Amino acid sequence: MKDITIGITINVKKDNLWNNGITQNVINLALALKNSKNNYNILILNVSELTELQYKIEGVNMYPIRDKIRECDVLLILGSEIYNDDYEYLKNKGCKIVHYVCGATYILDMQEILFTDNKDKKLYKHFPDEIWVIPQNMNTNKYYFETIYRTKVKEVPFIWSSTFIDYIINNNGIKCTYTPSDEPKRISCFEPNIDVVKFAMYDILIVEQVYRKRPDLIKNFYVTNGMKIKNNPLFIDIMNQLDIIKSRIATFESRFRIPYFLDVYTDVVISHQWENPLNYAYLDALYLNYPLVHNAPLIKDAGYYYEGFNVDQGAKQLIFALTKHDKNIEKYNEKSKKVLDRYLPTNQKSIDIYDKMIDDLYKK
Repeated sequence: MKDITIGITINVKKDNLWNNGITQNVINLALALKNSKNNYNILILNVSELTELQYKIEGVNMYPIRDKIRECDVLLILGSEIYNDDYEYLKNKGCKIVHYVCGATYILDMQEILFTDNKDKKLYKHFPDEIWVIPQNMNTNKYYFETIYRTKVKEVPFIWSSTFIDYIINNNGIKCTYTPSDEPKRISCFEPNIDVVKFAMYDILIVEQVYRKRPDLIKNFYVTNGMKIKNNPLFIDIMNQLDIIKSRIATFESRFRIPYFLDVYTDVVISHQWENPLNYAYLDALYLNYPLVHNAPLIKDAGYYYEGFNVDQGAKQLIFALTKHDKNIEKYNEKSKKVLDRYLPTNQKSIDIYDKMIDDLYKK
């Protein structure tokens, strides 16, 4: 399928592409489609009126959604919803509409229903031709969406690039290079702590286990994005049982851009996820050559991997990272590069999959 216009929705305000991963998903997907041999015309359609990004990305143009949406032959609803009249117009003209999902929607909806009284959040009711879901969210989302929307859910390649993290480093005087050391190490975790998918509790438990066995290995443990959880009474009670709290090894920090915190405060990254086994933070850490201890099976061939909620395995891997990584750097970085290469916008296998999926839309 050639010479078609593909729109991708986005919601960017105040020229900030770093508030969440979804905006980066949009740009990275656009870059991958730009690398197709098919002559796609890619339009990034912003629901706000912002049209000019301070950070220019070659080949990527952004427009107010109202100006360009009706030109689309394929619309990927990714970063924002669309208006009813646009939906009806596009359906009537034969535009193929895809919900592109890059979040743990089922889990977030579950939390919303069980734990909040938010009367404003509603189900998105536009029925697409297909729903595309990135690999890390397929397990929980597939049948949820297929049942509600009565259409096929397909897995699509995840796309990552270093363009954003390079921009932060190059424009903020950040060195951000891992430095070997024989001294006790500084450990950081970067879980957002805003939902059950990425919560720092098991990072904390793993570091605690290591500290009980080898206190000589750890200088500091920083829990970023920790200001909200640190004042919760139950959380305080749990933390007060831990040696890393009693000895003031662990501290709870605000939110920071990862390159800055890696550069200034970090030697090793510890991470834990539940039903979200791939995200930008992991790939960014690998790209910057930092030792990453993680439980993300989609990248188990990079970093130092432990399974699920197995604190004993996690502690073993963290001890290995703290004691052996500096003798293993070259091999570690080679493995990291192989993993990163498969998610790049230039990966031909991923581009071919997207080309086929776009072609298949027209066979429905």
